[in-house]
Amino acid sequence: MEVVNFLGFKTSVHKVCEPVRSNVVLGLELCCGEVAIKCGLKRASEILSQLDEFVENPLTFPVDKLDQLTGRLGFLSYHKASARNYLMPLYALRWASPQRRKDFLENRSSPFARKLQECLAWWRCLLTGSRILWAASEEPTHWVCMQSDASSDQYGSFDSFGNFSMGCFGDHGLDDEIIAFKELFTIAEHLRRFPVAKRTGLYMWCDNLNVVHTINRGYAKGNEKLQCEFAKFHRVCELASLRCVAAYVRSKDNLATDLMSRSNGRLAFDMLQWMGVSPRMVKLSRSMVQHLG
Repeated sequence: MEVVNFLGFKTSVHKVCEPVRSNVVLGLELCCGEVAIKCGLKRASEILSQLDEFVENPLTFPVDKLDQLTGRLGFLSYHKASARNYLMPLYALRWASPQRRKDFLENRSSPFARKLQECLAWWRCLLTGSRILWAASEEPTHWVCMQSDASSDQYGSFDSFGNFSMGCFGDHGLDDEIIAFKELFTIAEHLRRFPVAKRTGLYMWCDNLNVVHTINRGYAKGNEKLQCEFAKFHRVCELASLRCVAAYVRSKDNLATDLMSRSNGRLAFDMLQWMGVSPRMVKLSRSMVQHLG
């Protein structure tokens, strides 16, 4: 039933439950024994053939075939959240000229070309390897709550284990970056300082909607440096099988981390202690505001 629930579309239960060991629905191989969803072998072979054709002949590869290829990969990424970050450069090729596509594949002089080649290699590795899009064995075994905030020159964050992270962007040479980059950097820096165990679920509260949407959709748009920072964050989460969910919290309810990011870390820490917050479970800033009246 776990496979049926994760699919996102209806299918007959008798097709995916014991004694059936596996079945193929819409090109997806539903494995009941190991409780996993894989890209079907036939579908994987078709996609790999298209990828090879595109790489070998980017000048003559038809646009309609490129649309079909990205559509197929998009369907697979619907069932594998980490795949979305490796899909966007392929979508961008839709608006590039044939010569530009050829240039992107033959050299690594631009960040986009490097990202594109990384994405093609990632998809090839997935489709020639395990082909697993989702597995119950990769689901989080526990969840960690985290809250963060960034101002123009400082940042602060804490998690439900009682870990606190504070610092100045000037120490990292990031004073001139946009605020969305700083907010994302704050989250990534907290995870670098306080790594979590594999198969951990991260529930993050942030008062920047751009960062919230970026984390939830699985890829970054717009600012190039923001995309690079998200790629680093995404790689850490992917390698450790971390599930990330972000939620928006209003700035006025993000009180503790707001104080941390404005040189008031001691006041924020004293506030948490005064409220009797356990080092194993830090409460929401909304609760802090309610307690403070």
